[in-house]
Amino acid sequence: MTRDYSRSFIVIISLLFIIVRLLGTYRTDIGFDLFDSPSYFNPTWSYPIRMPFITYIFTYLSNFFAIVFFQTIFSISSWLLLAFAISIIIGNSKIKKISVILILSLGITAPVVGFDSIILSESLTISLFNYIMALTIIYFKRRKNYQLLLLLFFIIFYAGIKQSSAHISMILILLILIFEMSNFKSNIFRRFQITALVMSIFVCSFFIWLSRQNSEISGNVEITNIIERTFDDYESQKLYLDKGFPGIAYQQYSSKPFESPVDSTRALPQVKAWEMFEKRSPIEHFAINNPLFLTFGPLIPGLYISAFTENESVIVSLARGYRIDKNFSVINLKTSEPIPFFLDKLNLPLLFWWSDSNEIQKNTMIIFFSTILLFYMILYSNRFKIESTTNYLISNFLFVFFIAVWSNWHISVTYELGRYLMPWAIELRIIFIITLCIIVESLIKRRSNHED
Repeated sequence: MTRDYSRSFIVIISLLFIIVRLLGTYRTDIGFDLFDSPSYFNPTWSYPIRMPFITYIFTYLSNFFAIVFFQTIFSISSWLLLAFAISIIIGNSKIKKISVILILSLGITAPVVGFDSIILSESLTISLFNYIMALTIIYFKRRKNYQLLLLLFFIIFYAGIKQSSAHISMILILLILIFEMSNFKSNIFRRFQITALVMSIFVCSFFIWLSRQNSEISGNVEITNIIERTFDDYESQKLYLDKGFPGIAYQQYSSKPFESPVDSTRALPQVKAWEMFEKRSPIEHFAINNPLFLTFGPLIPGLYISAFTENESVIVSLARGYRIDKNFSVINLKTSEPIPFFLDKLNLPLLFWWSDSNEIQKNTMIIFFSTILLFYMILYSNRFKIESTTNYLISNFLFVFFIAVWSNWHISVTYELGRYLMPWAIELRIIFIITLCIIVESLIKRRSNHED
């Protein structure tokens, strides 16, 4: 009876979630970013500006409403699967219900839902990572071959959506491979899984190679970062100038206010020559050669870049998230103008996951990281028992989180950092939910054991 009641409760909550999500999208118009959205309709496997899977999907659907509807359904199903997967980790029926409520409450917040109604890669990126987290949990817990194949399918799908996702996909597969090798048994089933993982590594390697074929986006980001991070810092500027970066680029970047500064800068013959003959991944080399900057730059950028404040820290972007529901510069396809704002009627809450208050943002980050830290303190305490698989799952998710956040800060333009980090701001909250539920369940188990 209790199990049936729990299932009925979860079904009702899930149905309410679906209704809220569908109504949210129904009430919105469609957003179109004049700088980025058009590039998603040029499908090609040869020097792609955008990765091929997303461009082929958008081009095949063609109709903007069809794209938004597809993103919405894909997103809804990803949150439902994630809620189900996390409930597998938890044995206590009450904590199970709480985990489902928490996950689905995050999935109905305005900053998350708003991405479904705009023609960008973020909606699919967030949804696909939800699928990956969910299927990773399910596979690690149940170890079925078809679950592994489904997980690898979504990881490869993820690799073909965004350039940065191709690199993250490789890390995900390597972590699963390490898990398999550590649990390797000499039988045909384990060999099948290892073979599938090795083949997936080759496929992801292809997408990494493909992501590097077109230099337009990476070139724009690289030039912008070099100039904006060294413009008011002569010592840093001199370092790049000594390595051949053209000094005239700084002058061009700060002139012609009605043109895109990076486009006009890259059009200079001196910059073209530098990119063609002298450029050797200068940002990456600088970070690798300065380990303190590599490690602490994303946290306290003002220590290394004089013009930066705490607003350029990853902590701020992760705490605030990217408020697409506040990006009033986006074109409303219904009017071909920014007015009325395409998310004017969205009217979904922030709940306790996001806030416009700087003080609350800081406090939530303290709560999130303190809970995760408490999880590891409990994990290594002899008083509590947590399954090793659960520990491995959380550690893998955190490893990917830190790699993604740090790499994005080092190779992304700062003024778009919030958008690039939004998927990882969401993942942080998901990890918080998982660890919180496990901690509460562990405390309940320990108390009941003492009472017995």
